Parts: sequence; structure tokens; C-alpha cells
Amino acid sequence: MSEYDPTPAQTKPHPYQKLDGWLLYFVVSDFLALPLRVANLLMKIKIANDRADMMREWLIEENVIAPESVMGYQPTLLDFLPLVSCVISIFIAILIIRRSPRFLLAYQLSILANLGMIAVGTFSDGMFRSLADEIGMLFAILLVSVLLLVIIGSYFLMMLYYVRSVRVRTYMGSDEYLRLAFFTKKIKGPEPAVPDAAAE
Repeated sequence: MSEYDPTPAQTKPHPYQKLDGWLLYFVVSDFLALPLRVANLLMKIKIANDRADMMREWLIEENVIAPESVMGYQPTLLDFLPLVSCVISIFIAILIIRRSPRFLLAYQLSILANLGMIAVGTFSDGMFRSLADEIGMLFAILLVSVLLLVIIGSYFLMMLYYVRSVRVRTYMGSDEYLRLAFFTKKIKGPEPAVPDAAAE
């Protein structure tokens, strides 16, 4: 039973009914991640192009090969995957702000989308083959497996927070977000800190 028992004289909402705590932290970090990722990609392209310019100047001075053969940085699919992931996270953050019960479903779909993008980026850009050439096939498989387990583990912990958090349950105002999602349909959510509006 909840310890919070509002009376007619007590109209102040419970703190868990506001976007605050870890939930606010996750939402704000989702919004901040996108400009940081864009800045990171632009910086990476600028540094690589500066190096290419320096290489061209050296080739002109040394007259080794045609300077046109030194290409600037060409972004790959792997470079843009973090940006796509950030956009998905912002969409989920907006659903949370709007108290949409579909936010957990969107989060679970984003897990599958992100894992698919990681697999495509790893294998289509030849990153895995390069890694296997450098450290050996067995170590490359082991390293990629460990990284995938860490990524999946972080997604699982985040989903566990959404499922078990009293703050999330109270903020959403019902357990519909659990019933609409794929893997939580039969999970009983935590008791909210205040009764749901429909139950009052």
C-alpha cells in the first residue's frame, strides 16, 4: 500500500508525478547526445581532411606521386549510425515527456534497430575483416562478442529500470506501457507511489 495519501487540503503533486530524478537525466542526456555526436563527426572529418591537406603539400614538395591521389575523409555508414541511434533516443525521450504508453515499445524496437545497425556497420564497412587481419579471427570474434554482450547488457539494464522503477510507474499514471511492449506484457509493474487517476 502506498504511504502517500493525498487529502483535499494536500493538492501538491507527488514528486514522482513530475519528470525528475534518473528519468529526467536519461531524457536530457538523449537530447544532449545528438549535438555532441554531430560535433564529434564534424571534428573527425575536419581532422582527417587537415591531415590529407598536409599529405598533399608534402607530396607536392617531394614530387613523389600526384597529390590528387590523396583523398579527403570519406564518411562511412559506421560514422552515421550513432547519429541515427541518437535520433531514435530523442523520439523515445519525447514519448516519455508526453507520457505516451508506447515509449517502452519504441525503446524495445530501438534495441532491435540499434543491434541491426551495429551488425550492418561492423560487417558492411569491413571493420570486422580489418580487425580479424590485425588480431586474428578468434580474438576478433571474441572481442565483437564481448562488445555485443556489453551493449545488450546495457539495454537490458535500462529496460529493467523502466519496468521496475516506481518513479516511471507513477509518472506514467498507469501500467499500460508494460502491456503495450513486447517483452513485458505479463510483467506486473511496481505499485505506484500514488493511486492512478482512474483508480481514485
